[in-house]
Amino acid sequence: MSLTSDNSFNNEYDYSDDIYEESMWSTTSFCADPLLTYSPNSTFPSISNCLQHAILDQLAPLLLLISLPILWITLSNAKIEYKATKEEEEEEEEIGRAPHSEIELIKKVLIAVLAGSRLFLFVIASYELLWQNKPIPLVELFYPLTHLITLAFLFYFTEQFLRLSLAPPGPIFCVWLFFVLTGLPELFNLINYCFGNEFYFLSTCIAKLVWWPLCFFQFILNCFSTIPTGHSNQSPEEKVSFLNNQLFIWFDPLVKIGHKRPIVEKDVFRLLPEMGAKRLFRRWCKERAKQQIGKSGDFHYSTSQLNGPSKQSKENIQNYNERTPLLPTYKEKQQKLKNKKPPSIINCLWNLFRWEIIGAMIAKLFSDLLQITTPLLLGQLISFTEDISLPNWWGFLLAGGLFLASEMRSLLQNNYFNMMNSVGCKVQSVLTSAVYAKTLRLSSSARHGRTSGEIVNLMAIDVDRFYQVIPLLQQIWSSPLQVVLSLFVLYQVMGWSVIGGVLFMIALIPCNLCVVRRTKIWQMEQMTLKDSRLRMLNE
Repeated sequence: MSLTSDNSFNNEYDYSDDIYEESMWSTTSFCADPLLTYSPNSTFPSISNCLQHAILDQLAPLLLLISLPILWITLSNAKIEYKATKEEEEEEEEIGRAPHSEIELIKKVLIAVLAGSRLFLFVIASYELLWQNKPIPLVELFYPLTHLITLAFLFYFTEQFLRLSLAPPGPIFCVWLFFVLTGLPELFNLINYCFGNEFYFLSTCIAKLVWWPLCFFQFILNCFSTIPTGHSNQSPEEKVSFLNNQLFIWFDPLVKIGHKRPIVEKDVFRLLPEMGAKRLFRRWCKERAKQQIGKSGDFHYSTSQLNGPSKQSKENIQNYNERTPLLPTYKEKQQKLKNKKPPSIINCLWNLFRWEIIGAMIAKLFSDLLQITTPLLLGQLISFTEDISLPNWWGFLLAGGLFLASEMRSLLQNNYFNMMNSVGCKVQSVLTSAVYAKTLRLSSSARHGRTSGEIVNLMAIDVDRFYQVIPLLQQIWSSPLQVVLSLFVLYQVMGWSVIGGVLFMIALIPCNLCVVRRTKIWQMEQMTLKDSRLRMLNE
């Protein structure tokens, strides 16, 4: 059955009234009009009803679907940090509910009204399709349903983060932004159609018209956060909205104070709870013990212990006799301890901070891709200025895309360095605490073989290397990716002449290796001299 054969139906669900239109991709089973149409003589492109509901209206639900793992991980980590904070404060309380402000109540009311409008459209379309046997396109049933599911998830995550006294994370803010941006074309078409023609479905028109203003109001409310901070000098970084966090507006008061007078200790914000050395070292000890147990095989309370001794243990028991000592000697204990390999530090650090590193990796990947997109858009913009036949809207689209690409790359790169520097600080704090705790547990014989200078070098020099290398850790895969993408773009412009630059970069690799090796030798000599100096001062 062709849904485009009914002229009255097309007039109801098609908001475009261009005289000359050329179809580029037409679907008749899902939509009532072509998916993509264009008019060569029009100033702006005509967005069909199918393109609006089947593509543009699905961008926000698709973004939420992609962001669901991020939201679940962020929510679970936030619950763990919240409980840890309560334990440190010695308050035996369950996860409490933050006080509901008027803005939070308005947000919930707006979500309920938006869900009611989409539910009304879904019911009307279902009634016309099932009871009145009208040829309603499937997209008229599909897009209200996806919006209802999206609003339900938005309400759930907003409420959960509010219970933890946290502002909604970035994906929720971006979903509302997508609702606002993708709803603008439909708003203009609806205004022209509802007020320019005789529209007998007044309730349906109102249900569609209220969508964009309410989404825009909800987006404005999500630009602000009403969650109060506990202490006067508590860092508002985790309490402010996503937009505030991206622009670092919460840091402006400290800058103003520093501009007026010198900053003292009471002016500085308190450290975030998850950045504290006490909590990080506790997590480190748990992860270290977990890997140590798994590596040595001790303290494994498995079902094999309930079923009796294993075959290997029975064979070992048969080899024993009355002369076998009940307790091993001291040398045997020492030999066993020497044979045991300690758990890997890299594995422990990865298990502790893997989600932050993966998030920074994703931000770095998109930042590198946008870096290559900028010159491509610039080339298309230059070609647009040379071709008079191209429509004006194509030039505006390229200019807007160039601006958005550069701004998004800047934001992603800032987030990448912020996350990796935060991970570097946590790693430095964890390793310094671990070295210090190990120093306190050293025996007299072990302490005799270690000088205080070596211990200071471990905490000051070696640990600092971790802090310096972690922000640049992603360059292991990012630099080759940037080189390959850059060579591809240069090949499109210059051809095989780009091989000269590749050979020059390859020729520089041995020189860089020699410089790095020589620098490492000098650093080892410097640490040796520092150790001897500290030993002399102690004596």
